Order: sequence, then structure tokens, then C-alpha cells
Amino acid sequence: MTTNIGAQAADAVNDKLVERQKLEQEMYAHHQDLQTLISQRNENEMVKEELEICEKESSDATIYKQVGPVLLKNDLSDATDTIEKRLELFRVRLKRLRG
Repeated sequence: MTTNIGAQAADAVNDKLVERQKLEQEMYAHHQDLQTLISQRNENEMVKEELEICEKESSDATIYKQVGPVLLKNDLSDATDTIEKRLELFRVRLKRLRG
């Protein structure tokens, strides 16, 4: 029985290419997740800054929270607490993703 060394080498190269493609896909998905989290964190940081302006300007500012297609009144302190919790969640998730 003779073995074709060229065919074995080609199979080995193909296996390595498939393995590399899988790694590239995983890296791309990881990068996308990271970008999404960073974007969401940045948005929430901007909201936090806006809420801080509202606190400085007037403690009785009217804050609205979007729930589906509806805007509901929300207490300023509740909104601030919610944003702080979200930002902490983003910190934890980003730390986990970055390794």
C-alpha cells in the first residue's frame, strides 16, 4: 500500500486552514461583542452626564424613561441609580471580555 505524501500534506494544510477560519470567526465575533459593549457604555456615560446636569440645574427636573413605544415619567434619583447599575454591569462585562 502506497501513501500519497502530497495528498496527506494537502489534507493537513486544509485542516489548518479550516482551523484558522474558525479562529478568525471567533475573533471577529469577540471583537463585535466588545465594540457593542463599548458603544453601549459610552451612551450610558453620556446619559449619566446629562442626569448630572439635571441634578445641578434642578432637583425637580422631569425625566422620562422609554418603555417600548411609551415615555413614562421617572424619578431623577431612580434614573441615576439605574444608569450607575448599568455602567457597573458594563465594567464587569468588558473586564470579562478583555480577559
